[in-house]
Amino acid sequence: VFMFRVRKNRRCVICKSQLNAYEEISLFFKKMQEQYGYYPGPPETCNMKEYLCPVCHSSDRDRLCIAFMERLFKKRREKKYKLLHIAPAKPINEAISLRFSNILVKNMDLYMENMDYVLDIQNMKEIMEGEFDLWICFHVLEHVQDDICAMKELKRILSDTGIGILLVPLDLDQKETDEAWGLSEEENWHRFGQGDHVRKYAKSDFIKRLKSVGFHVHELNKDFFGRKVFRENAFSETSTLYIVDKLEREVSIRALMKIFNQ
Repeated sequence: VFMFRVRKNRRCVICKSQLNAYEEISLFFKKMQEQYGYYPGPPETCNMKEYLCPVCHSSDRDRLCIAFMERLFKKRREKKYKLLHIAPAKPINEAISLRFSNILVKNMDLYMENMDYVLDIQNMKEIMEGEFDLWICFHVLEHVQDDICAMKELKRILSDTGIGILLVPLDLDQKETDEAWGLSEEENWHRFGQGDHVRKYAKSDFIKRLKSVGFHVHELNKDFFGRKVFRENAFSETSTLYIVDKLEREVSIRALMKIFNQ
């Protein structure tokens, strides 16, 4: 009798579990989008077939964030950092707590319970200028009325050598940003693909808006993370993490990471 062992070629960067595959994204979104006549193009950063870790329940974007933070803090340092996590994801916070003891995390949301800050991202008045060395802001800007105002606030609260970790849903077929405030939930599903979204960004315009408020924008993709990390975490071939900074001059991502750790 011959025994064959199936090789587990997935390894979650967050919980370190060895897996055969991740779980598919909920079919709820596909059903709702079809119901309201929304037919998306290919997402830049979402593997719908292998989206969720069955062990720690991290999404692929959660894993992308921690994959970057492992690179950022590759050399352990005593220096302390303050991080603001906006609309926090539990798997990210748990990974930071276990792995990065030098990071103090503060959580912020307008509606979630047990937050350190209950604030609108468009007006974070309780947070001082330059207060945070890091922030994470995933899938938030497509929900707010004035995203430019929110971007300005994100820049204001970031320290001079700080790093922002950012994602919004991007459809690679979208050529121009479509946005409207005050539509019905049904209209939002039809135009933007989700009932509480108020815009659908075009990639080029998303980057243009970030630059317009004074951010430098770094696009981290497979070339940065490497094939192994992409394979193990089931990132789609086009998955891209956006890193922003407000240094006086534009530098490479590796130079930025070095400056950040000085």
